[in-house]
Amino acid sequence: MPITLRIYWINYEGRRHFYAAVRPHQSYHQQTYLTHPWVLTNENEDCLAIYMPTREPRRVSIDGKGETAPLAPQSKTVGGNAASAAAQNYKSNIKGPAAPAVERYIETSRIDCDMSGKGAKTCPLTDFVGGATLFYGKMPDDPADYAVAFVTHESAVGGNAVYQIAIVLKAGPEGAFAPFGQTETIGTEPRDVRFESGAISYTGTVLGPGEPRCCPTAKATFRLLISAAGLRFVDLRQGDGTEAGASQPAARSKAADYLIREQISDACERRGGRIDPAAVIERDLTGDGKADLIISHEGITCTGGGRSSACGMQVCSVMIYVREGPLLKLAVGDLLGMMVTVDAGRIPTVRWRGHGGSPRAMRWNGGAFR
Repeated sequence: MPITLRIYWINYEGRRHFYAAVRPHQSYHQQTYLTHPWVLTNENEDCLAIYMPTREPRRVSIDGKGETAPLAPQSKTVGGNAASAAAQNYKSNIKGPAAPAVERYIETSRIDCDMSGKGAKTCPLTDFVGGATLFYGKMPDDPADYAVAFVTHESAVGGNAVYQIAIVLKAGPEGAFAPFGQTETIGTEPRDVRFESGAISYTGTVLGPGEPRCCPTAKATFRLLISAAGLRFVDLRQGDGTEAGASQPAARSKAADYLIREQISDACERRGGRIDPAAVIERDLTGDGKADLIISHEGITCTGGGRSSACGMQVCSVMIYVREGPLLKLAVGDLLGMMVTVDAGRIPTVRWRGHGGSPRAMRWNGGAFR
């Protein structure tokens, strides 16, 4: 007898989080992370199957008896090289005169995938690409045509981080587009793209207060600054969660960049690595109008694979610095958690998940975080 299938994500507390009901002969698409388990049940909530994602996109078929049968990975051979369906399907969302230039950029780019830790091996970006979108427009003070492509890809050296690259392209006198610059960004599902004088702004989806990393629903505005020096990404969020003025972009400070590099170096035992931009929060936490800093080791991926050495099975170190003049001083160095978020407000509450997924929170009391 045909059944209605219920799909649940198992959250960090081990509880079911309902996502969808799929009726007989219907299909459902779900983006996920490699480490996120899913449970398929019938209408009585009886478990029919537990599914762990794989690196390649897969389809799972379930019959009327409640038995599941994973189908072959959605991959095919293109020009003699194996490529995932996602690596090919990104082309379906990029159309128009700049599309060939974006495709060439993706197909010729390589990223670090050396699992030995030596950093000597690179792999095609197409092996890890998850999707791409492309937008067109004109700058108010430039007659040339512009385009911006947003490309997402998984980490190639382990972990479940997903990265997003913005590629800005400019058309030449004959109309052919060529890449002008590229930079890492945050804010998934880019939309409401606006071409401004010397900049491109867009709205993206980000984690809201208390939201699990799998399921962001909040939105924020970001900007790509274009100049002769190249392309620079700017997060326009500030202390109260509203958009900053265009003339005062909230760029990451030099002090923050230094501390981030230092934490990555320590976490990866001098092997090098990278951090998910979502794991860095530069916001006013004390109400003095100056940007403070949170660095979560949860977002660090080391060169050669593996997580930060400051991560355990469930939680990672979280460092909180407060601004004192031009310097950032360590205020909290013994916090262990994951999924760190900051509420809105002049003196916001910092929230995270502790051991076992338990919710935790603290706030600046004028002299310390309590």
